[in-house]
Order: sequence, then C-alpha cells, then structure tokens
Amino acid sequence: MTDKVQDDIKISRPFKRAQRKVNRAYFKAVFFFVAMISIEQLFPRYRDFNTLRRTTFSDFLGFIDGINEIPLLGDISFAYGLIGLSLVLLFPVFLKGKDLKYDPAQEKKLIKKLKRMQARIDTGYYASVIGFAFVLINTFFISLAQVSGISMEPQFFDQDDVIIQHQMSNLSRGDIVVVKDPDRPQTYIVKRIIGLPGETVEVKEGKVFINDVWDEYYLISEVGTSCNGAYCNVVLGEDEYYVLGDNRSSSNDSRRLGPFEIDDLFGEVVIIVRPFDRAGRVQP
Repeated sequence: MTDKVQDDIKISRPFKRAQRKVNRAYFKAVFFFVAMISIEQLFPRYRDFNTLRRTTFSDFLGFIDGINEIPLLGDISFAYGLIGLSLVLLFPVFLKGKDLKYDPAQEKKLIKKLKRMQARIDTGYYASVIGFAFVLINTFFISLAQVSGISMEPQFFDQDDVIIQHQMSNLSRGDIVVVKDPDRPQTYIVKRIIGLPGETVEVKEGKVFINDVWDEYYLISEVGTSCNGAYCNVVLGEDEYYVLGDNRSSSNDSRRLGPFEIDDLFGEVVIIVRPFDRAGRVQP
C-alpha cells in the first residue's frame, strides 16, 4: 500500500468533508459569476435594463475629483467589479484551505478553521448567486426601470420606478409599453399603444381616430392631439403599433417617429413600484 493511500486513510472524514466544502464554495462562486456575465453576452436584448451593469466605479466614487480620468474606472460596473474583486481576494483563502495539512491532534481546531474559511468564501458565493439571479430575471422575465420626463403624465411622472414585463402576449389598445428611441441609442421611451396591427390611425381635429372612430377611453382627462408630421394618417402593417404619450403636447412618439414593429417593443409596464402612495398594478 502506498504512502498516499495510507495518508488518505489517516485523514478523518469530517476534515475531508470540511475541506471539500471550502473547495466547492469557491468553485460555485466562480461558476455563478461567470454565468452572470455569460447570460448578458448570449442574450443582450435587455442588457441596457440591467442596473447592476449600469453603475460604474466612477459613478460610485464621483465625489473624488478626476475619478473619470482614471483608466477603466469609468467603464467597469461597480457591482460586477466588486463581486469579481471579492473572488480574487478570496482565492488565497481557497488555496490555503485546499493545502491545509491534516494533524490528528489538531483536528477540531483545523475543522473550525476550515469552517471559517468557508464562511468567508460564502460571502462571495452569495453575492455571485444574487447577481446571477438578478441578471437571469432581468434577461428573461422582468426589469426595473425609472421613468424620465413628463410625456406620460398624469399616468406616470418623472422619476417613477416601474416594473417592465418582457413577455408581451395579446397586446391591446391602452397597454403601456417600452420602445427604443430611434434617435438616441440605448434610450427607451414609455408610450401607450393607440393603434393595433391592420388598423388605420388618423390624427385630425385635435383627436385620434382609429378606423374613423374616436374613443380615447384610456386618457384620464381629455387632451388635444396635434400632428404636423408624416405619420398623421397611417395604415399599420401586420406587426406594427402606433404609440403616443398621454401628455400629447410634450411627447415624442409615433406622430414623428412612425409606427413601431413588435421587435421594437421591449416590454409592457405593469407595476408602479415607487412612489409608494401610487404603487400598484398599472391599469390601461
């Protein structure tokens, strides 16, 4: 029997189990961190909505003069960078636990030491898991966003926090959706669906007519609608939607931008999260 086998036999199971837990905790932390980044690369459609990606180190340390001039700090996500840095700093802990020598006389003390190592590594593991879960939900299910501007008043106000549902089925008139602004890359606007595929939309006499019928039931109060562009009278295609802001005098929408195809719609606004006095499900 070789010395290696004899050494394996001498090592107690509780020690080996504690050592394996340290190893697994670190590998799982790295796995979820890599998975978090990979999801964005493989499914980039909702990357702009990822708040973990949006905040950089320079934003977080903005109180320091000249921070934006330091290379990389203006581009690296604070959350991603912090998780990655924690895994780098925990790597020596992983190596120390992996190489820890067994001593039968010190078994209890060594196992306690391994448990402390695991607890330290678990902080990086939990951060990676939470980040992975957030990105997974943000990519495939819902996103948290903030309304900017007054184009949807009084339905939404500037700085309202809302939840966007990615899966859009059976869209109907009055639903509120998020579309990409063709004039500003990585900028998204919140609008209400007015015209559905196949319908004729005509803006005249201060009103919006759908197939020659005026019925803007979705507006909280009656507002006038003016239109001087090329899209005041439009026949929508089979995958096109005509969207307008509720605050018609302060909205950049289909009257100037034209209809939006289904692929241009990034989700339906379903819940107001904040302010809390208006929190709740959005009613079309």
